[in-house]
Amino acid sequence: MERIEKQGKERGYHGVRLNSGEHRKEAHHFYECIGYHSTKWQKHFLKEC
Repeated sequence: MERIEKQGKERGYHGVRLNSGEHRKEAHHFYECIGYHSTKWQKHFLKEC
C-alpha cells in the first residue's frame, strides 16, 4: 500500500480509493490501521433477469 500511495502522490493524485467486500472484516481492520476510513459513498445495484 505504501508503494501505491507514493506513486499516487508523485502523480499528483489526491488520495487512494479502494473497494473491499463487506464480509472482509480483517482486511477492513488492516486498512483502518494504516489510515484509511470507510466513506460508504457508493451503493451497488443489481437486477437479475
